[in-house]
Amino acid sequence: MKIGVLTTTLTGGAGIAAFRSWEALNGEGVHAELLGPGLGNKKFSSKVLTALQATLVQNSSDLITTFSLNKLEQFELDRFDIIHLHAFYNLISVSSLLELTNSKPIFITMHDQRILTGGCHYSDTCLGYLNQCNNCPKVSPVFQNSVRAEKTNTRMLLETRNIHLVSPSKWLADMALTVMNGGLANPVSIIPNPVPDQAFLDVKSLRSFLQLGDRFVIGFISMIPENRNKGLFLLLEAISNLDLEVRSKVILLLVGGEKIPKIPAGIEFRHVDRKTFRSIPNIYPVIDLLAVPSLQDNSPNVIAEALCNGVRIIGSRCGGIPEMLERFSQPSLDVRDIEKFRDAITESVLNYTITSNFMSSAREFFAYQNYSRTMINKYSQALML
Repeated sequence: MKIGVLTTTLTGGAGIAAFRSWEALNGEGVHAELLGPGLGNKKFSSKVLTALQATLVQNSSDLITTFSLNKLEQFELDRFDIIHLHAFYNLISVSSLLELTNSKPIFITMHDQRILTGGCHYSDTCLGYLNQCNNCPKVSPVFQNSVRAEKTNTRMLLETRNIHLVSPSKWLADMALTVMNGGLANPVSIIPNPVPDQAFLDVKSLRSFLQLGDRFVIGFISMIPENRNKGLFLLLEAISNLDLEVRSKVILLLVGGEKIPKIPAGIEFRHVDRKTFRSIPNIYPVIDLLAVPSLQDNSPNVIAEALCNGVRIIGSRCGGIPEMLERFSQPSLDVRDIEKFRDAITESVLNYTITSNFMSSAREFFAYQNYSRTMINKYSQALML
């Protein structure tokens, strides 16, 4: 069995999940190849087209990729039995995907809503994707027809026998069923993104290196912290609203990005940029509480990683976050409820215990072996159809 694992990017949630899925499959003896930007001599960049769409197509700051480059000719896909896509924008268009389904099974892991819409990756409060994406509020009038055409193509694609959807969350799987209203050719498989074995580090040395002292460390991790959907601005307001006694005990550890975000006066913080973060085998052991105050999200890798390190978490009740947290008895709070986030932080600081009882079960749940064996079974079933 030969699997081609394709992704537009190797950064961000989808790119990290693609790399790990490829790694997990090879660990089980599957012949899997990871294909995408910067791999071997198949280099390309989607940033230019994405930037053009942001300038010409969108009237919103949200990511929209109605138009796509087609780069499949670079990858000689005939040699694979199955193609597994993790992020497809600017890698292959939906219309080209339709053509590809004539020859082999295609698996698509949904890391956001893109395959269910006419271009947007998260719909926010818009429900237009349930129908035909008419009058899309996120694009300029001249591109409305393009969005509707793309929505038609995605619906046709999901009705195709050789398309198999995978979702790391029940939330997004249920959304796909609702969008297609019984029209999906195959059931959606709910399979969590895998997490590799976590390195054990000298916590004292790492805390010293990061100059954290003996403070209670609140972690916020995002490769693009300025992405409003990640909710950093809400966390900063919640910390600013802490009682002075509590705030004096905490330090905010910002992980990701290249530049230091603007932090309100009175909040003690440290910033670990993207390059430094990649040089640290495991940063989670120094974090006492991970905050995930997202406005829109699916199944963030940071939550799975933190759970596998026994780190307590507070997260927004949006997307697939609640089901991840509830499984391991971690709280989820209403989106944008700054007061509840403040209170949850206070409770964590004042009643902190170093032990957690969910780390071993999380490591088993997100294990590479669980993921790879489940996917191998799904691949085998698809080849028999």
